Amino acid sequence: MEERISKIDEIDDLIPIRNVMISVYDTAGLEMLISGLLELCPSAVIYAAPHNYAYVKALIFLKKKKVPSITIGRLSAGGRAYKAKHSDVFFSLVGGGYQTEGEKGGATKIVPIDLAVINLRPITALGSPDDYKSVIQRIDVYGHAALSVAIANSFQVMSLSRPDDYQPFLKEIEELEGQNCFATRLKMAKLSAMTLQSYSEAYTRALGAVSIDEAKACFREVNCLAPTKIKKKSES
Repeated sequence: MEERISKIDEIDDLIPIRNVMISVYDTAGLEMLISGLLELCPSAVIYAAPHNYAYVKALIFLKKKKVPSITIGRLSAGGRAYKAKHSDVFFSLVGGGYQTEGEKGGATKIVPIDLAVINLRPITALGSPDDYKSVIQRIDVYGHAALSVAIANSFQVMSLSRPDDYQPFLKEIEELEGQNCFATRLKMAKLSAMTLQSYSEAYTRALGAVSIDEAKACFREVNCLAPTKIKKKSES
């Protein structure tokens, strides 16, 4: 079966920051980033994950003063969302402002995400248990997936996965009057890919250290395979 690949022949080098997604575990540098966005991209809309919403909203109202146009929306996993659902944002990260072959005349309305600020919840935490159940519960599935999508669409989405990247990003959009260039989007995508690689290695090590008996001890098993059947299966 022939693989169908969406074809985009032309992209924009310079893209203004209009819609921002924020989903971070480490809030270091976020105050500086929000302050810079308020100053340099005052008409932007910030979509914050539920665990960041209150903090980001407080920063906006603390900093904006005479800049009333920037707004904030809350991401929601379901039900009535304040501004956007997770699924909408994923579609926005994928679709952005470009139309691929076979998509003409589509009626779907999406908000193109221009900046994805995402860092991930650590797999291991000081003072926290490292058993199987704790490890799998700490895997940042949503953040990992969203950052992967942003990287895959780096021709249009700027991804910032480390607080150290905020200052260089703000310097560029100040020089480019609220815009960012493709060269920097690609550079940040490479750094984000390294973040994902390190994260995947971390939970690979954590899961690799867990035995099946240790994993089973985390739960009360029901509907179990009978021992006699296990023995017969191994003998065959």
